Amino acid sequence: KWYAGYIGTANSSGIVNGVGSGKFNPDGTITRQEAAAMVARAAKLCGLDNLQVLEQGGVGAQGVPYGIGRIGTLSMPVPMSDYLQLLKGSLEPNGMRYVDAGRRVYKVAVGGGSCGSMMEQVVRAGCDTFVTGDLKYDHFLDAKLMGLNLIDAGHYPTEDPSMAVLGYQIAKAFPEVLVKKSELHHEVLEYRA
Repeated sequence: KWYAGYIGTANSSGIVNGVGSGKFNPDGTITRQEAAAMVARAAKLCGLDNLQVLEQGGVGAQGVPYGIGRIGTLSMPVPMSDYLQLLKGSLEPNGMRYVDAGRRVYKVAVGGGSCGSMMEQVVRAGCDTFVTGDLKYDHFLDAKLMGLNLIDAGHYPTEDPSMAVLGYQIAKAFPEVLVKKSELHHEVLEYRA
């Protein structure tokens, strides 16, 4: 079936759990609350709870804000080295570039793909750490001056966790269209020590 790959990926990542007894209902409807729960579980890949939208694009019909990026908190502040290990295990990047501003990691903003332009907004929101991809050298210099831990975990690894949910939603909205997540697209950057 069209949905098997999406459900398998989202389930193995802990984003969806099904309707019970290992069964899923891809033709059923989900509420905004259930969708928000799926986003929250995707954010758990970065260890985050207490999620808020980073850059609000609007408010849906049920009063739920939507937009780009998320802000959340860890259960307790941790050293940057520990947080980098968590990201390495959950996002599986080929490598990460980062600036350690000397702050423990607690309040984290995540912008999938390329969100370096949102750094000032992240600092205004009171975050100590920002995870995104495709950063330029000047982003790292600015982060150091701002006292912001900045992690470039790569475009693909920061964006890919949401693709299973997005693909599922598109396929559900347009059942006559075959929607398939690429099996070829992957992290293309390689790093060498």
